[in-house]
Amino acid sequence: MSTSDRSGVHGRAWQFALTFGTLATLVLLAWYWPTALSIEAIWRRSGNFTHGYVIVPIAAYMVWTLKTDIARLTPKPAWLALLIALAAVGLWAAGRLVDVQVAQQLALVLMVQAVWIAVLGWQLAWLLIVPLLYLFFAVPFGQGLEPVLQEYTAWFSVKALQLTGIPVLREGLFITIPSGAFEVAEACSGIRYLVASLALGVLYAFLNFHSWRYRLLFVTLAIIVPIIANGIRAYLIIILAHVSDHKLAVGIDHLVYGWLFFGLVMYLLFLFGNRLRLRENPPSAAGLPVNANTAVSLQAIVLSGLLSVIIVLSAKPVYAGIFAHENTTALKSLKLPAAVGRWQHFESPPTDWTSSYPGADLVELGSYQRAGGNIDYATYYFANQRQGAELGGANNHRYSTDRWRRLSSTLRVVDVGGQPLSFVEERIRSRYGRERLVWRIYWVSGQFSNTSVMVKLLEARARVTGKYQGSAALLFSVAAADVDIKHAQQVLTEFVAQSVTEFDTALKAVKP
Repeated sequence: MSTSDRSGVHGRAWQFALTFGTLATLVLLAWYWPTALSIEAIWRRSGNFTHGYVIVPIAAYMVWTLKTDIARLTPKPAWLALLIALAAVGLWAAGRLVDVQVAQQLALVLMVQAVWIAVLGWQLAWLLIVPLLYLFFAVPFGQGLEPVLQEYTAWFSVKALQLTGIPVLREGLFITIPSGAFEVAEACSGIRYLVASLALGVLYAFLNFHSWRYRLLFVTLAIIVPIIANGIRAYLIIILAHVSDHKLAVGIDHLVYGWLFFGLVMYLLFLFGNRLRLRENPPSAAGLPVNANTAVSLQAIVLSGLLSVIIVLSAKPVYAGIFAHENTTALKSLKLPAAVGRWQHFESPPTDWTSSYPGADLVELGSYQRAGGNIDYATYYFANQRQGAELGGANNHRYSTDRWRRLSSTLRVVDVGGQPLSFVEERIRSRYGRERLVWRIYWVSGQFSNTSVMVKLLEARARVTGKYQGSAALLFSVAAADVDIKHAQQVLTEFVAQSVTEFDTALKAVKP
């Protein structure tokens, strides 16, 4: 093949690949428009993920910086990309099945990547691996880390205050010092600093380092540094409020100081990156891509891309044909026994303890009473979990956050008929000094769990096997006092050991 012939094939291959990839991306976004729209909606309403608007432009800029190396290569079909497309279809269908929005969003990004890999080929895909993976930052995930980061920030602040010599009392996420009380709220968890730092860190590592060793080292620092820095930030805010008699670092200036501090931390991180870059050996010319053999079938490029598009578009009709038929039969009421052991049932709602699971299809509140310990219970049953109505929803509350504050959280294992069940125990205190213990466990078609992730897996298995009977949150609470916590735990342990089987039987009968 002459030089002009190779150049002609090279140009036509790029024309075919770019045209088909662009059109396929637009078709995918239109076909899965609700999923794409859900991504943008979270960007708009959550301060943790507003960076999502710039992810695609940044990825495009990354590609532009590689334009010289890209021009050396010719697109070739990558048939194994069809396996990526199949994986994306499975992920989207699974996410839709159990209504996990983030799974559907990740699947959409994976679908787009699969189409482009199919038409560009593996050599180009490897060259563009960082821009392609960077697109995952557009998906708003990581919110589940907030509780963990809140606990760490509270622990770090207390340790720092103790080292400073300031008397401090920690009750869960509440920190009290002689000059006042502070709460490590969700906004103080540092999740937005972590996500922003990671996104900036990957961009910096891509633009400034050539070896994967240095890139991974810098990205690791971009994860660790903001976590430590957020603990320091929280400590400094408490100190500022303490020494200024709460005139500084409260209200809006609290957030301003936080972002200024984050900006300083990122500047120091990039300054270290610049020094680290001087230690890296420059890349050799031999490591750059070279001219590829342009003997490629243009029809194969189109066929590979077309098959990948057909596969990823099949997710919605396949799901609709197999799983979309929901049981709309009217639900039965929850029939609980009149007595459980020594406890007598009363169909009266709890008095000073209020929980809330919006969107539940069936709500049952009441109590079991006996001498020496009364148990309040709340059962929230979902015939089919959906956005805004699910066991792990962000708006679910095991107690009224306006009236109660959490002092501690732990796991309690109870033997129920020879099966060990783990309950999440929360100790809460009201503004009037009253205390309660609240135990929570999830029920999915006869199976119990205490984690939202396991709930989704159990629900998916039950739906696939045709044995889905609904899902529910079971909450049990008892009044407690500082001198009576052990007794309250014993009362709850005794009650749930005898009653959980009864609740299981009643829940199985709710959905005919």
